[in-house]
Amino acid sequence: MYNFSIPSSLKAWIDQIVRLGKTVGYGPNGPQGLLAKKKVVVITSREGAYEKGTAKEAFDFQEPYLRHILGFIGLTDVTFIHAENQAREEAAVFFAAAAERIGGIAIDQDQHRAEIACCCLPRITKTSASGLHLFEAR
Repeated sequence: MYNFSIPSSLKAWIDQIVRLGKTVGYGPNGPQGLLAKKKVVVITSREGAYEKGTAKEAFDFQEPYLRHILGFIGLTDVTFIHAENQAREEAAVFFAAAAERIGGIAIDQDQHRAEIACCCLPRITKTSASGLHLFEAR
């Protein structure tokens, strides 16, 4: 999380993939996403605790924004895995635990590969046995 939202590099990537005729189209009722029936897993790391029920819940503009923009292009089956209160030196432990947790998410591994974005600069740091790519901030 950067300043309660997403980093500019992720926003720039989103601006590149939200394209008329590719990821969003217009029908009789207005815009409609073209990427339906796909699963998305978003892994985030943030220093504070912003989960529902916490004192900082109202400051989380990251998850609502990502849910909205992903929904706009048709991606509504979204799972968030948040690593909260994480110091940089604990990142490796988090990524190992996240890989195990992701294994519990229903993904048809024979037909689909999931790329898990960690709201950061895309740098693949680990590929799990099931072909999932984990990205880590520098």
